[in-house]
Amino acid sequence: MTICKYIIIPILLMSGCVMPIKKLSSLSNDDLCITLGEKNNNGPMVLKITKEIEDRGGVINKERCYILSMDAIGKRKSYDKKDKERERMLNVNIDQHIRDAAIIKKYGEIIKEHNESLGL
Repeated sequence: MTICKYIIIPILLMSGCVMPIKKLSSLSNDDLCITLGEKNNNGPMVLKITKEIEDRGGVINKERCYILSMDAIGKRKSYDKKDKERERMLNVNIDQHIRDAAIIKKYGEIIKEHNESLGL
């Protein structure tokens, strides 16, 4: 615990974070574990959440917490993949519309030339 007092706690106090420590203490055990997974790419936040888990003593089931946090990590990554897929499809659709517009314009020119050659 002395390492925690002299190293981790000062780091936690000095690091800025989006979620205030007060809010962490108001989370349920499951929500705290889910938040750990959601914020796993934010080092200072992970330290704060881990500290909160330790402060709650043995009331949090570590295996359940691990599963919940890993599930949250997986959901975040799947959303990232879905966003990339949507963006890719949007770009494909835009490219297709541009090609379609070019084809329609070209056919319009061909029809106009054909009509002019017929004297219409």
